[in-house]
Amino acid sequence: MFPAFLALTLALAPVDDEARRDALARYGLGLLRDATERPASAVGHLEAAAAADPTSVEPLKPLVKLYAELGRDAAAIRTARKVLELDPADADVGHALGKLLYDGKKFADAAAVFGKAVESPRVAGRPAVRLGILRDLLRAAMAARDFATAETTARNALALVAGERAALLRSGTFPTATHLDREEATLRERLGDALVARQKYAEAVVAYGEAAKLFRDAVEDRRAAARLNWNLSGAFEAKGDFDNALACLDRFLAAGPSNVAP
Repeated sequence: MFPAFLALTLALAPVDDEARRDALARYGLGLLRDATERPASAVGHLEAAAAADPTSVEPLKPLVKLYAELGRDAAAIRTARKVLELDPADADVGHALGKLLYDGKKFADAAAVFGKAVESPRVAGRPAVRLGILRDLLRAAMAARDFATAETTARNALALVAGERAALLRSGTFPTATHLDREEATLRERLGDALVARQKYAEAVVAYGEAAKLFRDAVEDRRAAARLNWNLSGAFEAKGDFDNALACLDRFLAAGPSNVAP
């Protein structure tokens, strides 16, 4: 069965608007074939729908996902950019485009796209979606060595976790409070990384310490908490506090790490 909005649009379309009716019919058939796991067939119908109605984003949006699933990343990127030309506020397509660019190692481009997506009014009231985009923006900014953006993004993500904790837990993205605590601990660790890169060593020590406490007390992940001693050791060393750097390194080594660098 066609989606209700599609059936209504077909019914209301002018009789002599054959191109539009054909485009909508192909769009509906493409969605149906996608739903029955026939992506190659779905692509053909959606492409025909897009060609018949070049001003509509509706056939293009599912094409982004289908192209990516079929390994046609260049087509997925091109189509996502077209969607955003027609509808710049589409945060979901922007998020998908950013991921494709990141996977293609175009880190600065990915960060720019994520930055626009996270500011879209369509993520308002969707804290889990906004947090996901912020997490990916943080990762892309760090990879692009844009450490100022990484710091700001980490702080924004932490503010979101603090301000929308109940909503995030209701969203289903985080099954338990412990999962959300782990997310917060990881964000604090990434904030520490960005601060070290910006030579803000005293602030980095605080961020790493808060992350270690969360891992130890809230998440009860002793291994992760111990790993933070390695980060802390480097931050203290860069700060010139060699006594604390050595103490943190000793604590890390006491946990029996497998890597040889320490």
